[in-house]
Formats: sequence, C-alpha cells, structure tokens
Amino acid sequence: MRMLRACCAVGLMTMLVGSPFAAAGGQAGTAGGKPASARKADVASLLANVTHLTHDDVRFRTSKGISVFVDPMVLPEHALATKTGMVKPDLILITHLHQDHFNPVVLLEYGKRNPNLVLAGPADVIKAARANGIKATMAEVRPG
Repeated sequence: MRMLRACCAVGLMTMLVGSPFAAAGGQAGTAGGKPASARKADVASLLANVTHLTHDDVRFRTSKGISVFVDPMVLPEHALATKTGMVKPDLILITHLHQDHFNPVVLLEYGKRNPNLVLAGPADVIKAARANGIKATMAEVRPG
C-alpha cells in the first residue's frame, strides 16, 4: 500500500512538474532513447525539489514555483520544513481521512500562513476540513 501511494505521488509530481522524458522528445515514462546516465540525470532533476519529511508527508515545488504539500503531518516549525523552506503551501493534497494523513492542527496552521491556500481531497476530507474550521479554498477530488 505504501509503495502504491509513493507511485501515485510520483505520478502526480510528473503531471504537475512535467516529465523530463517527454521534454527530451520521448514519451512520458520512456527513456526517449537516452543513455542511462542521461536518464538518471533527468530523474534527479525531476525530484530535485521534492522533500520527504515524515511518513507520507511529501512536499515539492513545481517548475512555476507552486508549493504543493501531500498529506502534511508536521508544523512549519519542524526542522526539515524550515531547512528546506517548505513552510507555506499553495496547494495541499490530502489522500484520505486517516489520522496519519489528515491532521487538522497542522492544516489550520498552514491555512494561517497562506490566505490563498487550496485544499484538495476526497469528499470526506473536504467535509472534515470544513468541520474543523480550516480556512482554504476547498476542491473535491474524485477518482477519474
């Protein structure tokens, strides 16, 4: 299950940031005829702005500078968050409502840091966020 979530996160990052393979003339997910060393450099480039803080707390910046947090579980004061500068999200994606993915205290704090915050997740996450008074533009995400 954890591997599946990691693969989904990488797929989402590729969608938001763009695939270096597609930019190189190949199809997304293929090497585009590049030697292995070039492919490794492309992958390293793609993941350069990705930070894995704890458990499933993954944060990254898109090529346009948008800060995206997936299942944030630590407060902005967390040492790694401050070290990497990942303390003010533009978009928070919550995968599901389990307590190790949805933390109202953390979400309230990030909502204070950005009045233009967008919080996206399944319907039950949006409902719980509203019930907890989280200030953000809410966007429901559905399969498909």
